Amino acid sequence: MRNKTLHCIFTLIQILLLAAAASCTLPVEQEAPSTQGAIEIVYPEDGAQLYEGEIVDIQSVLIEPGGLSSVSLLVNDEETRNDDFSGSMVDGKLYQPWIPPGPGTYVLKIKIHGGSNVESSPITVYVGDKPVDEVVESEDAPHPGKDTPTKTLTATITLTPTITMTTTPDIPTATGLQNANCRKGPGQAYTILDAVREGETTPIVGRNAAGTWLVVEMIRGSGTCYVFGNLVETTGNLNDLTIFNDPPTPVPTKTNTDVPPSSPYTACHDYPDIGTCNSDPNGFGGCSWNTGLNKCQP
Repeated sequence: MRNKTLHCIFTLIQILLLAAAASCTLPVEQEAPSTQGAIEIVYPEDGAQLYEGEIVDIQSVLIEPGGLSSVSLLVNDEETRNDDFSGSMVDGKLYQPWIPPGPGTYVLKIKIHGGSNVESSPITVYVGDKPVDEVVESEDAPHPGKDTPTKTLTATITLTPTITMTTTPDIPTATGLQNANCRKGPGQAYTILDAVREGETTPIVGRNAAGTWLVVEMIRGSGTCYVFGNLVETTGNLNDLTIFNDPPTPVPTKTNTDVPPSSPYTACHDYPDIGTCNSDPNGFGGCSWNTGLNKCQP
Protein backbone atom coordinates (compact mmCIF):
# COMPACT_ATOMS: atom_id res chain seq x y z
CA MET A 1 0.00 0.00 0.00
CA ARG A 2 2.78 2.36 0.92
CA ASN A 3 4.69 1.51 -2.27
CA LYS A 4 1.61 2.22 -4.40
CA THR A 5 1.15 5.59 -2.79
CA LEU A 6 4.76 6.53 -3.38
CA HIS A 7 4.42 5.47 -7.01
CA CYS A 8 1.42 7.78 -7.51
CA ILE A 9 3.22 10.67 -5.96
CA PHE A 10 6.23 10.11 -8.16
CA THR A 11 4.07 9.92 -11.29
CA LEU A 12 2.34 13.19 -10.41
CA ILE A 13 5.68 14.95 -9.94
CA GLN A 14 6.78 13.77 -13.38
CA ILE A 15 3.61 15.13 -14.99
CA LEU A 16 4.14 18.55 -13.37
CA LEU A 17 7.76 18.70 -14.48
CA LEU A 18 6.78 17.86 -18.07
CA ALA A 19 4.14 20.58 -18.09
CA ALA A 20 6.62 23.15 -16.78
CA ALA A 21 9.12 22.20 -19.44
CA ALA A 22 6.52 22.46 -22.17
CA SER A 23 5.55 25.96 -21.06
CA CYS A 24 9.15 27.13 -21.22
CA THR A 25 9.66 25.93 -24.79
CA LEU A 26 6.42 27.37 -26.30
CA PRO A 27 7.00 30.47 -28.57
CA VAL A 28 5.75 33.71 -27.12
CA GLU A 29 3.25 35.49 -29.43
CA GLN A 30 4.47 39.06 -30.03
CA GLU A 31 2.01 41.95 -30.14
CA ALA A 32 1.68 43.46 -33.65
CA PRO A 33 2.42 47.17 -33.97
CA SER A 34 -0.68 49.36 -33.95
CA THR A 35 -1.83 50.80 -37.30
CA GLN A 36 -4.51 52.96 -35.69
CA GLY A 37 -3.90 56.71 -36.07
CA ALA A 38 -4.52 59.27 -33.36
CA ILE A 39 -4.92 63.01 -33.10
CA GLU A 40 -5.40 65.15 -30.01
CA ILE A 41 -6.03 68.86 -29.43
CA VAL A 42 -3.33 70.38 -27.22
CA TYR A 43 -4.49 74.03 -27.42
CA PRO A 44 -6.75 75.49 -26.22
CA GLU A 45 -7.33 73.41 -23.13
CA ASP A 46 -10.65 71.85 -22.35
CA GLY A 47 -12.79 74.45 -20.53
CA ALA A 48 -10.75 77.42 -21.81
CA GLN A 49 -12.32 80.91 -21.80
CA LEU A 50 -12.13 82.67 -25.18
CA TYR A 51 -13.53 85.94 -26.51
CA GLU A 52 -15.63 86.85 -29.49
CA GLY A 53 -13.60 88.02 -32.50
CA GLU A 54 -10.17 86.84 -31.31
CA ILE A 55 -8.13 84.53 -33.55
CA VAL A 56 -7.58 81.16 -31.86
CA ASP A 57 -4.87 78.84 -33.27
CA ILE A 58 -6.26 75.34 -32.73
CA GLN A 59 -3.13 73.20 -32.16
CA SER A 60 -3.23 69.42 -32.42
CA VAL A 61 -0.68 66.58 -32.45
CA LEU A 62 -1.00 63.90 -35.16
CA ILE A 63 0.16 60.32 -35.38
CA GLU A 64 -1.03 58.44 -38.47
CA PRO A 65 1.16 55.47 -39.51
CA GLY A 66 -0.64 55.11 -42.82
CA GLY A 67 -0.41 58.78 -43.72
CA LEU A 68 -3.29 61.11 -44.43
CA SER A 69 -4.30 63.75 -46.98
CA SER A 70 -6.25 66.31 -44.92
CA VAL A 71 -7.81 67.14 -41.56
CA SER A 72 -11.02 68.97 -40.65
CA LEU A 73 -11.89 71.21 -37.73
CA LEU A 74 -15.35 70.37 -36.37
CA VAL A 75 -17.19 72.96 -34.29
CA ASN A 76 -20.34 71.61 -32.66
CA ASP A 77 -20.09 68.61 -35.06
CA GLU A 78 -20.10 70.87 -38.12
CA GLU A 79 -17.06 71.13 -40.39
CA THR A 80 -15.73 74.67 -40.06
CA ARG A 81 -12.58 74.27 -42.15
CA ASN A 82 -10.70 71.55 -44.04
CA ASP A 83 -6.92 71.69 -44.60
CA ASP A 84 -5.37 69.66 -47.42
CA PHE A 85 -1.71 68.58 -47.40
CA SER A 86 0.60 68.72 -50.40
CA GLY A 87 1.72 65.17 -49.58
CA SER A 88 0.85 62.32 -47.24
CA MET A 89 1.45 63.38 -43.63
CA VAL A 90 2.41 60.78 -40.98
CA ASP A 91 2.95 62.82 -37.82
CA GLY A 92 3.50 66.36 -36.61
CA LYS A 93 1.77 69.41 -35.21
CA LEU A 94 -1.18 71.12 -36.90
CA TYR A 95 -2.30 74.76 -36.56
CA GLN A 96 -5.83 75.66 -37.67
CA PRO A 97 -6.93 79.27 -36.99
CA TRP A 98 -10.53 79.74 -35.87
CA ILE A 99 -12.47 82.90 -34.96
CA PRO A 100 -15.42 82.38 -32.58
CA PRO A 101 -18.49 83.83 -34.32
CA GLY A 102 -20.11 84.98 -31.07
CA PRO A 103 -20.56 84.30 -27.37
CA GLY A 104 -21.54 80.78 -26.43
CA THR A 105 -20.32 77.25 -25.72
CA TYR A 106 -18.47 75.39 -28.48
CA VAL A 107 -17.31 71.77 -28.75
CA LEU A 108 -14.15 71.38 -30.87
CA LYS A 109 -12.84 68.22 -32.56
CA ILE A 110 -10.25 67.37 -35.24
CA LYS A 111 -11.00 64.63 -37.78
CA ILE A 112 -8.43 62.75 -39.93
CA HIS A 113 -9.14 62.14 -43.64
CA GLY A 114 -7.36 59.63 -45.84
CA GLY A 115 -6.03 57.39 -43.09
CA SER A 116 -7.89 55.81 -40.21
CA ASN A 117 -10.53 58.57 -40.24
CA VAL A 118 -10.41 58.91 -36.47
CA GLU A 119 -11.48 61.98 -34.51
CA SER A 120 -9.80 63.65 -31.58
CA SER A 121 -11.35 63.73 -28.16
CA PRO A 122 -13.73 66.69 -27.96
CA ILE A 123 -12.89 69.77 -25.91
CA THR A 124 -15.35 72.41 -24.75
CA VAL A 125 -14.51 76.11 -24.83
CA TYR A 126 -16.52 79.07 -23.62
CA VAL A 127 -16.66 82.28 -25.65
CA GLY A 128 -17.62 85.58 -24.03
CA ASP A 129 -17.99 89.20 -25.14
CA LYS A 130 -14.89 91.09 -26.16
CA PRO A 131 -13.19 92.39 -22.98
CA VAL A 132 -13.11 96.11 -22.33
CA ASP A 133 -9.84 98.00 -21.82
CA GLU A 134 -8.38 97.65 -18.34
CA VAL A 135 -8.70 100.64 -16.04
CA VAL A 136 -5.57 101.62 -14.11
CA GLU A 137 -6.52 102.50 -10.57
CA SER A 138 -4.87 105.32 -8.66
CA GLU A 139 -4.15 105.28 -4.94
CA ASP A 140 -7.32 107.27 -4.32
CA ALA A 141 -9.49 104.86 -6.28
CA PRO A 142 -12.04 102.86 -4.20
CA HIS A 143 -11.03 99.34 -3.27
CA PRO A 144 -13.14 96.29 -2.56
CA GLY A 145 -14.69 96.52 0.86
CA LYS A 146 -15.05 100.31 0.74
CA ASP A 147 -17.98 102.30 -0.48
CA THR A 148 -17.76 102.41 -4.25
CA PRO A 149 -19.43 105.45 -5.80
CA THR A 150 -21.77 104.88 -8.70
CA LYS A 151 -20.27 106.02 -11.99
CA THR A 152 -22.48 107.57 -14.62
CA LEU A 153 -21.33 107.03 -18.19
CA THR A 154 -22.01 109.89 -20.55
CA ALA A 155 -22.07 109.10 -24.23
CA THR A 156 -20.47 111.56 -26.60
CA ILE A 157 -22.55 112.08 -29.71
CA THR A 158 -20.85 113.46 -32.79
CA LEU A 159 -23.20 115.10 -35.24
CA THR A 160 -22.32 114.77 -38.88
CA PRO A 161 -23.59 117.69 -40.97
CA THR A 162 -25.79 116.83 -43.90
CA ILE A 163 -24.40 118.20 -47.13
CA THR A 164 -26.97 119.04 -49.76
CA MET A 165 -25.61 119.11 -53.26
CA THR A 166 -27.18 121.69 -55.53
CA THR A 167 -26.61 121.77 -59.26
CA THR A 168 -26.29 124.96 -61.24
CA PRO A 169 -28.61 124.88 -64.24
CA ASP A 170 -26.97 125.11 -67.62
CA ILE A 171 -26.89 128.66 -68.98
CA PRO A 172 -28.31 128.75 -72.53
CA THR A 173 -25.91 129.98 -75.19
CA ALA A 174 -26.04 131.25 -78.76
CA THR A 175 -23.42 130.36 -81.37
CA GLY A 176 -23.23 132.25 -84.65
CA LEU A 177 -24.19 130.29 -87.76
CA GLN A 178 -22.93 133.24 -89.80
CA ASN A 179 -21.84 136.78 -89.06
CA ALA A 180 -24.87 138.43 -87.41
CA ASN A 181 -25.33 141.99 -86.15
CA CYS A 182 -26.24 142.43 -82.49
CA ARG A 183 -28.52 145.45 -82.12
CA LYS A 184 -29.90 147.71 -79.41
CA GLY A 185 -33.38 146.33 -80.03
CA PRO A 186 -35.26 143.56 -81.86
CA GLY A 187 -35.24 144.94 -85.37
CA GLN A 188 -33.17 146.42 -88.16
CA ALA A 189 -34.23 149.94 -87.14
CA TYR A 190 -32.09 149.68 -83.99
CA THR A 191 -28.44 150.64 -83.76
CA ILE A 192 -25.79 147.93 -84.13
CA LEU A 193 -23.88 147.54 -80.85
CA ASP A 194 -21.87 144.38 -81.51
CA ALA A 195 -21.82 141.24 -83.63
CA VAL A 196 -22.01 137.48 -83.09
CA ARG A 197 -19.66 136.20 -85.73
CA GLU A 198 -19.73 132.71 -87.20
CA GLY A 199 -18.53 130.22 -84.55
CA GLU A 200 -18.60 132.72 -81.64
CA THR A 201 -20.61 131.74 -78.54
CA THR A 202 -22.19 134.02 -75.96
CA PRO A 203 -24.64 133.47 -73.05
CA ILE A 204 -28.34 134.14 -73.65
CA VAL A 205 -29.97 136.27 -70.92
CA GLY A 206 -33.45 136.83 -72.37
CA ARG A 207 -35.65 137.25 -75.45
CA ASN A 208 -38.28 139.55 -76.88
CA ALA A 209 -41.99 138.86 -76.36
CA ALA A 210 -42.35 137.27 -79.79
CA GLY A 211 -39.35 135.02 -79.21
CA THR A 212 -37.78 135.96 -82.55
CA TRP A 213 -34.84 137.94 -81.15
CA LEU A 214 -32.53 136.81 -78.36
CA VAL A 215 -30.91 139.07 -75.79
CA VAL A 216 -27.27 138.02 -75.39
CA GLU A 217 -24.19 139.32 -73.62
CA MET A 218 -22.03 141.49 -75.82
CA ILE A 219 -18.77 139.81 -76.88
CA ARG A 220 -16.85 143.00 -77.56
CA GLY A 221 -18.10 145.27 -74.84
CA SER A 222 -20.25 145.31 -71.73
CA GLY A 223 -24.01 145.01 -71.58
CA THR A 224 -26.47 143.16 -73.78
CA CYS A 225 -27.75 143.33 -77.31
CA TYR A 226 -30.34 141.67 -79.56
CA VAL A 227 -29.43 139.07 -82.19
CA PHE A 228 -31.90 137.58 -84.69
CA GLY A 229 -32.72 134.01 -83.53
CA ASN A 230 -32.49 132.42 -87.00
CA LEU A 231 -28.85 133.46 -87.37
CA VAL A 232 -27.58 131.56 -84.28
CA GLU A 233 -27.63 128.02 -82.91
CA THR A 234 -28.91 127.80 -79.33
CA THR A 235 -28.23 125.34 -76.52
CA GLY A 236 -29.95 124.94 -73.16
CA ASN A 237 -33.48 125.63 -71.95
CA LEU A 238 -35.00 128.72 -73.57
CA ASN A 239 -38.42 128.34 -71.95
CA ASP A 240 -37.44 130.12 -68.73
CA LEU A 241 -35.71 133.10 -70.35
CA THR A 242 -36.57 136.58 -69.12
CA ILE A 243 -38.82 138.48 -71.56
CA PHE A 244 -37.39 141.91 -72.34
CA ASN A 245 -39.65 144.80 -73.30
CA ASP A 246 -38.75 146.31 -76.65
CA PRO A 247 -36.77 149.55 -76.37
CA PRO A 248 -38.37 152.62 -77.99
CA THR A 249 -38.06 152.50 -81.76
CA PRO A 250 -35.51 155.06 -82.87
CA VAL A 251 -36.76 158.02 -84.94
CA PRO A 252 -35.32 157.83 -88.46
CA THR A 253 -32.86 160.66 -89.06
CA LYS A 254 -32.49 160.06 -92.77
CA THR A 255 -35.09 159.97 -95.51
CA ASN A 256 -33.88 158.61 -98.80
CA THR A 257 -35.61 160.27 -101.72
CA ASP A 258 -33.39 158.76 -104.37
CA VAL A 259 -35.16 155.38 -104.43
CA PRO A 260 -38.47 155.40 -106.31
CA PRO A 261 -41.54 153.98 -104.57
CA SER A 262 -41.40 150.99 -106.84
CA SER A 263 -38.02 149.92 -105.43
CA PRO A 264 -37.61 146.10 -105.46
CA TYR A 265 -35.63 146.18 -102.21
CA THR A 266 -37.59 145.22 -99.09
CA ALA A 267 -34.66 144.37 -96.80
CA CYS A 268 -30.85 144.33 -96.73
CA HIS A 269 -30.67 140.85 -98.21
CA ASP A 270 -32.35 142.12 -101.41
CA TYR A 271 -29.31 144.24 -102.33
CA PRO A 272 -27.53 142.39 -105.15
CA ASP A 273 -23.96 143.72 -104.71
CA ILE A 274 -21.57 145.15 -102.16
CA GLY A 275 -21.89 148.70 -103.43
CA THR A 276 -25.67 148.77 -103.10
CA CYS A 277 -25.48 146.98 -99.77
CA ASN A 278 -23.06 149.45 -98.24
CA SER A 279 -24.87 152.51 -99.59
CA ASP A 280 -28.21 151.17 -98.36
CA PRO A 281 -30.35 153.29 -100.69
CA ASN A 282 -33.58 152.19 -98.98
CA GLY A 283 -32.27 153.22 -95.57
CA PHE A 284 -32.84 149.88 -93.89
CA GLY A 285 -29.93 150.65 -91.56
CA GLY A 286 -26.97 148.46 -90.60
CA CYS A 287 -26.66 146.62 -93.91
CA SER A 288 -23.24 145.03 -94.45
CA TRP A 289 -21.82 142.74 -97.12
CA ASN A 290 -20.89 139.21 -95.93
CA THR A 291 -18.00 138.16 -98.14
CA GLY A 292 -18.13 134.58 -96.91
CA LEU A 293 -21.78 134.15 -97.85
CA ASN A 294 -21.47 136.64 -100.73
CA LYS A 295 -24.67 138.43 -99.76
CA CYS A 296 -25.96 141.48 -97.93
CA GLN A 297 -27.38 141.02 -94.44
CA PRO A 298 -28.44 143.15 -91.47
